[in-house]
Amino acid sequence: MSNTDIFNNPAFDTMLSAIASAEAQADAAKGDASTARSVLNTAKIDAYVELIAGIAPLTLRSGKFLKKADREHLTGELTAMLGDDKKAVIKKYRENSVKARVKFGIHGDNITPDMVREIFADQEIDSEAKLAKAVKADKEKSKAEKLAEAVYGGFKLAVDEDGQTVQTDKFSEGLTDEEIEQFLDHCAEMKAAREAARVAAAEAASAQADENDVVNAVFEAA
Repeated sequence: MSNTDIFNNPAFDTMLSAIASAEAQADAAKGDASTARSVLNTAKIDAYVELIAGIAPLTLRSGKFLKKADREHLTGELTAMLGDDKKAVIKKYRENSVKARVKFGIHGDNITPDMVREIFADQEIDSEAKLAKAVKADKEKSKAEKLAEAVYGGFKLAVDEDGQTVQTDKFSEGLTDEEIEQFLDHCAEMKAAREAARVAAAEAASAQADENDVVNAVFEAA
């Protein structure tokens, strides 16, 4: 199935209707405190499995993002179905669904809602909040990772059409080859110095412990 075909296919209209129904249930649940959480979570998951399966045939730009035309088309269709007042909701649906495709490798024109639901079950995803947490970007880089990038370089970041900061395919080098050699020499020197300092500290602590034993023995003998 081509990118254009999914928008001109009866299955896509069925998907939109299912999402609209699920969203209506979610809205209704917000006014019923006794069942709100359970109904809301179920409705949202129902909507997501339909949407993810529906857009699974679309080719992702750089393997991570919807192409501009597909993104605009999908947004327009969802807006027409859910209403202009649902812009924030639609953006969340779109972003989480695309990220879920990337995270769980959901691609192809043979993906069904039930298949997506099984993936969610395996990942223990039963709410929109859990889905968002499961597909969110990797955690902040560690000190070691940041240092490695400062030395060797790393992939540049950019802001995509959705305002999300993403990693590009462009690599920016860090130090020059000569500077890296110097850096490695300094690392070897500092590593040796740290190990020597640890040995000295251990010896000092051992000597202090021996001295304390002598002092305690003297007092005990007195």
